[in-house]
Amino acid sequence: IALIRQKSQFIRRHQGSPKIRRLSELQWQYVMTTVQGMASIEPAKHERTLFMMSALYAMYLRISELAASARWIPEMHHFYSDHEGHWWFTTVGKGNKKRQIAVSDPMLAALKRWRTYLGLSALPSTADKSALFPKTKGKGPITSTTYVRAIVQDCFDRAIIQLKQDGFEEEAGSLVEATVHW
Repeated sequence: IALIRQKSQFIRRHQGSPKIRRLSELQWQYVMTTVQGMASIEPAKHERTLFMMSALYAMYLRISELAASARWIPEMHHFYSDHEGHWWFTTVGKGNKKRQIAVSDPMLAALKRWRTYLGLSALPSTADKSALFPKTKGKGPITSTTYVRAIVQDCFDRAIIQLKQDGFEEEAGSLVEATVHW
């Protein structure tokens, strides 16, 4: 009986409609504008933040794909161009699955800005094994997802303040509820 019930086409496994959890376009605009302002005021502290937020927004990366781990270390050479001149990014994400992500023109511009800030060539070569998100103190890549979450949450918090100042109370309230996971 349990097997019959499990396979029944009439039993609904999910009750109700799931709540859609994502930021609106206006919220993302405010987050990105806020981060761009932060990078303009304190480039030594926030150019990396701007690149990080650009990667989250433009490539739909997860927090775990930004931080180095035993299974994955994001490096510059993971950005590469195919024989047609299209740019791609390789990452290893949830479930230890490797995936290739198309790199949009705005993301490519963010990569160029980040690399230029670091004193590197505008685009990486296949031999460039430098960390995509280096630590600000010490050497090597960021290894803590908690640290990345704190950076993203700081960006959200600053965008909330700006949304409120500009009269977007509902958008600000919704962004307050948002988690970094969204």
